[in-house]
Amino acid sequence: MKLNRKLVNLMRKDVVRGVLPAKDRVVILINKEKFYDNHRRVLSSMLVQPIEYRPVGIIRPLVAIKPFQAQSPYTQQYRPLIMGVSVGNICITAGTIGYFSALATLSGTKYALVSNAHVLTQSPLKSSQPSTCRSVTQPGPYDICGANCPGQCANNPNQMCCCGQDLSPYVVGELADYVRVKPFTFWCLILYWLGLGDLCINRVDAAYAYLNSNVQFDPRVLINGQLTKPNAPIIGLVFAGDTESGMGFVIKVNNIISELGVTPLNYEIGAANVNDTVFKVGRTTGYTEGVVESTDATINVWYETGFALFTDVYAVTPASGYSAFVQPGDSGSPTFKKQ
Repeated sequence: MKLNRKLVNLMRKDVVRGVLPAKDRVVILINKEKFYDNHRRVLSSMLVQPIEYRPVGIIRPLVAIKPFQAQSPYTQQYRPLIMGVSVGNICITAGTIGYFSALATLSGTKYALVSNAHVLTQSPLKSSQPSTCRSVTQPGPYDICGANCPGQCANNPNQMCCCGQDLSPYVVGELADYVRVKPFTFWCLILYWLGLGDLCINRVDAAYAYLNSNVQFDPRVLINGQLTKPNAPIIGLVFAGDTESGMGFVIKVNNIISELGVTPLNYEIGAANVNDTVFKVGRTTGYTEGVVESTDATINVWYETGFALFTDVYAVTPASGYSAFVQPGDSGSPTFKKQ
């Protein structure tokens, strides 16, 4: 959905947190603490479609905020690696393996795991990453060490450890490339005034890590305790959500391929429509189903140091029987269109 300057200004002020065009209406996600009647009048004058105003919490990337769950199969170590389980940059908490890809390089074919940039980097807002924050572990550091996240070992500043435990046995690869997330700054308002607003828009939060040569993988997911290759097309990766409602936001796999060149191995690439049922498999909530509410959502995502504006993403609400589609730790979850 193309944004006008007034709407962008409301999003910059955190009055509006998202715009979800649907078949018969536009859903405006609002911050109820800042939204007043005058804002309603402004939005009504801008949009010709019926409007539903829906209060939501802060939309955030979904890295883990709770430590190791001893009984969860999705936080365990897997060799060979599989999709839909815990993973993380050695300097963060944990997210989810999205899919595997093969890339042609000068030295031959290299295999990679793909997830969100905020899962495989220390900070997706930075244009470069510290040399000590390039290794990727499976499971993610939170699920190895619990709440005591990694720090530099006193006896070896080049090694990462937690609780005195060396993390190197859990390292499966190294960050190769990512799409930097562009922050939603004051200058974006000026760019919108100049007709250059696309310079502030993000469509993906994605990265990939080359796997170590001794690391094998199996491109299946764990559903009901069984390794399964879904007979369904992959449509994207979870990257953000509203934990109050359990709503999730999914970046489109075609946009990831366009910007990073990493195509899923062994899966058909698909797309979803409004009201389609989809499912994902992720580190925290495992297998869940949702219903696509919008295929072209624009949302304001809080990255701890500031907002970032995303567009052309799926908005997914929990399906009947599910209290949430996503929760923190599900970032990177592969999402499929249910057949």
